[in-house]
Amino acid sequence: MPPSTTTSPPATAPLAAALSGAGRPVRPPRAATPDGPAAGWFRPADVPAQLRAELGDEGAEARLAPWPALTEDAWRAFLRDGDRAPYEQPYGERRRQVVSIALALAADGDPGADDALAARVAGILDETTWCVPAHDATTHLGHRELPDPAVPVLDLFQAQTAGTLAALLRLLPTWADAHPDVAARVRTEIAQRVLRPFLEDARRYHWFALPSNWNPWIVSNVVLAASVVLDGDDLANLVALAVESLDGYFAGVPADGGCDEGAAYWWQSAARAFEAVEQLAALVPDAAGALFAIPVLGALARYPRVVHLGGPWSATFGDGPARTPRAGSTGLTMASPPGLLWRYARRTGQDDLAEFARSLRADGAAGGEADGTLLERPTDLARAVAILGDTSWRDARPTAACRPAVEYLPAVEVLSATGRAGGHELRVVARGGHDGEPHNHLDVGSFVVALDGEPVVIDPGAGRYTKDSFSPRRYEQWWTRSSFHNLPEVDGLLQGVGAQFAARTQVEQHPDESVTTRLDLSAVYPGLDGRLARTLRVDTRRAFLEIHDAWSLATAPRDVRVHLMLRERPSRRDDGVLLLQATPAGPALAFCTDGADVEARPERVVLSDPRLAAVWGPELWRLALVVRAPGAEGQIGLHFQPADRF
Repeated sequence: MPPSTTTSPPATAPLAAALSGAGRPVRPPRAATPDGPAAGWFRPADVPAQLRAELGDEGAEARLAPWPALTEDAWRAFLRDGDRAPYEQPYGERRRQVVSIALALAADGDPGADDALAARVAGILDETTWCVPAHDATTHLGHRELPDPAVPVLDLFQAQTAGTLAALLRLLPTWADAHPDVAARVRTEIAQRVLRPFLEDARRYHWFALPSNWNPWIVSNVVLAASVVLDGDDLANLVALAVESLDGYFAGVPADGGCDEGAAYWWQSAARAFEAVEQLAALVPDAAGALFAIPVLGALARYPRVVHLGGPWSATFGDGPARTPRAGSTGLTMASPPGLLWRYARRTGQDDLAEFARSLRADGAAGGEADGTLLERPTDLARAVAILGDTSWRDARPTAACRPAVEYLPAVEVLSATGRAGGHELRVVARGGHDGEPHNHLDVGSFVVALDGEPVVIDPGAGRYTKDSFSPRRYEQWWTRSSFHNLPEVDGLLQGVGAQFAARTQVEQHPDESVTTRLDLSAVYPGLDGRLARTLRVDTRRAFLEIHDAWSLATAPRDVRVHLMLRERPSRRDDGVLLLQATPAGPALAFCTDGADVEARPERVVLSDPRLAAVWGPELWRLALVVRAPGAEGQIGLHFQPADRF
């Protein structure tokens, strides 16, 4: 950006402040030899031999795969019955093939001409739009029956396609030189479909300057594409607009680093904001130090550690899956590569968080599916390449998880606590907050429990997106309703929809001993005539969790119950204690109740939705703890502890 001639921007515009007085953005230089593309992108010598072989195999598989068709009928399927998959699955497969072949060529040293890749890139360039049917609508364009290539809509996927194609040109310069017509078309289509709409209409889009994943997800890809296609005043003008939008994001997200979009969406929200800052630092290198020192950027990096349960699992509240869905599902955008978190932590000077990120990687090679370093079957070339090019990640020594026993984010009211005893780790993540957050489910006061890194008491997440997912019918889907979360329920009342349905939350910490959360849930359930409260206490020394749900109502209710969502059907020990397990052969949590006399009723929940089944398998279980003869006042106590200690 040009040197500022005005007063410094306010604290709510941290990027503008960091760039104030710095030089104009300058396009990063193109590499001069096949051994190394632009600075920060990987060289073949930086990739371990085993991983190079795996990338080669992926590329060979992609070459043999049929090129999927994108049909008008598939586009209309969303308008007709709300199904996003008929169009989005072949759309994603096209990009996966391009990325797989490109990574294989780069790992082989960018050998130059490759007609198979050129044909696939041309196929993407020939698409009428890079948008998807569910997003082809804006406040200033309305919803259209079919896309209009003359008036493109700048959504998540339009921007990410531009980012991937721009990354392709930077990653494979000799390939681009060998296919000049294709490379020229890439630049032209990026400019027409993405950069021009951004420069002319960005402020009219709903996502501009909002604290939503759409903002940094789009802007990070737009800045990347601009760094390959634009220069001079055009680049400076685009960067200024991008900074304005990103500063709106940073001004709106919680200053403590909480992510009200949930664990899975963090990778497309805060992580995208970090990648956007990286792009800005590459364009304005003398501002890099100030950019990475922005406090809220550093705070946002900590959220994945707060909600981590173990291995690939995280506590998720809302739409995101609890782990990366298996290949073949529709949730590939939710993958969470620890190599990205490692780089984020190091860039923001957080060594403890970098150690945590390293603990998420297996002891094998620093990439590929085996350790989760790269996206499984990636469709995002820039993200994959940045991880492959990080030699510090490749060379990092194995480490144990570095995680405080208790962490609390007051802005989003998310608490995590870990108890260790007898060789077991009991991990609890709970939330307060309100029922008006992005991607929200009606789950205020819910919690999840993991034993030895495997979730036992769970949050199901969300099924496949349809036209109902973000419509007035959203809460007709069972997985969004409070009755399918780990919550109390009185006379069948469900939690209300909106920010006004909020808990009153207090947290008491006793270092090295315990943490207690007190949640007044009375205002969360519309129509409740009285008080409903939950107290959740984790004893970190004994790996023990106790929860008390208490009610005080004007009249005796007909029905009071507490639901628990479980991975496996509970079984009963000889002494009457229920056993809860993540897997039939895994360790068990002992569970019992006190207070009100309750009947335990397990119910099988068949997962017919492919996205849910890709995370959990064919079924889950819902355990209803139903109070016998409830009075106007009463309470239920729930107690969890590793079974061999109970």
